Amino acid sequence: MKVAFMSQNTGFEASIEKINQITELIKISDVGEITHRYEGLIFDQTNLDTVDLINLRDQFPEVKMAMIAQVLSETLINVCHGNNITVIHEKVPSNEFMKVLLLEWFGIEKRRMDYNTVFSLSGTHSQVGVTQLALCLASELSSFNLKVGVLGLNQYNAGDIPGKETDYSFDSLYASIENGIFEKEYQRDKNKLKSLMLELDGFYYLVGNRDKRFASESFYNMEAIQKLIEIAKQEFDIVLLDLGSIYDTASVVAGLKYSTTHLLVATQQDISARNFKQIRNQILKELGYTEDQFQLIINKHSVNAAYNARLLTDQLGIPLVGRVPYVPGAEDIEIAHGIIWNEAGKPFNKAIHTIARAITTSLVEGNMPKLKKKSFFSFMGANV
Repeated sequence: MKVAFMSQNTGFEASIEKINQITELIKISDVGEITHRYEGLIFDQTNLDTVDLINLRDQFPEVKMAMIAQVLSETLINVCHGNNITVIHEKVPSNEFMKVLLLEWFGIEKRRMDYNTVFSLSGTHSQVGVTQLALCLASELSSFNLKVGVLGLNQYNAGDIPGKETDYSFDSLYASIENGIFEKEYQRDKNKLKSLMLELDGFYYLVGNRDKRFASESFYNMEAIQKLIEIAKQEFDIVLLDLGSIYDTASVVAGLKYSTTHLLVATQQDISARNFKQIRNQILKELGYTEDQFQLIINKHSVNAAYNARLLTDQLGIPLVGRVPYVPGAEDIEIAHGIIWNEAGKPFNKAIHTIARAITTSLVEGNMPKLKKKSFFSFMGANV
């Protein structure tokens, strides 16, 4: 979004620059410089009265507006509200200004900001490929100069990687997390969680639940899972949650609650649409989630499938973020290499790269490392 900034408030200006949705902030000095090429406008109240504000809105009906007010009156607040102008007092802290702007302009709530580096992946049905996609995305994200951790929170499938042995898994750590011991150990050793995870291709992975006796919803509780996610947030720039495809578990409920972006993995099969409709109606609606809070990834995509991307997105009512092509022999590659990323081919890698870039645009605050730029032509075999 290109935003015009007509204000002397340097604190607010610095906060705006942290918002990834605002791609260009252009300083202007006069109302006459405002044009329709701007999608947003932030301005000081100065000598503007309510007539000026109404005229400004009439002239630029589609532009998002926020006014930094020196004096607030009931009339001013009412006029701003009636004309869809966000009004913020100049004395509020700059971080509060950013939170208000994120909520009013982009619909991002504070809770979502708190977990803006946590991404959940869940499936429409079993064997849809959630774990492999999480691992492949983690590998790609780590190439962006990010520290990435994947937490296996699937209570019914551990997601063990062939040829990669580890003594630690979600269930083996759970008791110490629940009783607070793990958190105390973490205070002494800030790499505690990382030290118990598998190190894979530039990122870290905690295997999911291996003990089928603990798979039921009643054994695990959300508070302990939140503690694990909180620790992971501190150790990693990006945390991916592998939730699996069975939604009536504490892990899925906690994973959705304590993450910002919810990636839904589907295939071009009727079972994807049918199964997810049941999940949506019986579980997700009860938890307060709607379709627009998810982003769709179509896995094992084929351009020749009768159930094409348009039909599937229409059936699910969820916006598409990426299509990952079908990889012949993927199961054999997984057995031989663990993660299919390095052997899946250029179309697969390009799709993962595109999704990784897309989902990281939702990062809205915090001192994130600069993303390394990877040329599109590198996926086409060109030397750049």
